[in-house]
Amino acid sequence: MDVEVRVPALKDLQLNGRLSFVSPIVDPATRTVEVRMDVPNPDGRLKPDELASMTFTGRSDHKLTVPNAAVVREENKDNIFVQIGPQRYILREVTLGEEENDRRVVTSGVTLAERIVTEGAFHLNNQRKQAAIKGEK
Repeated sequence: MDVEVRVPALKDLQLNGRLSFVSPIVDPATRTVEVRMDVPNPDGRLKPDELASMTFTGRSDHKLTVPNAAVVREENKDNIFVQIGPQRYILREVTLGEEENDRRVVTSGVTLAERIVTEGAFHLNNQRKQAAIKGEK
């Protein structure tokens, strides 16, 4: 994400760049989050742990995510149940990306327009297996 940074100790020096790291931890004492922007510092004016204000100027990425509870692991593959009709579902293989806050990014296999099972996928998968054993569809 593009950012604009002001460093008060350097007469409100303004830098522009891209965010390269956001800590997943909030410091409870200062209520701050450590972030990093890679920027050239040939004259050494910028110092470690120097306070700065950062404004996010870029747009965040919007990605399709699903809760971890929706993912069914089978035969070393990730799957999700997709609704194909009233009370009818199919197990579809998906490709998943990074995980954050108990959710996984879906990189392929399902679209935003499709309805998926977000809770109870484990039980639905057990019913599917039992039906297969009985020879039902």
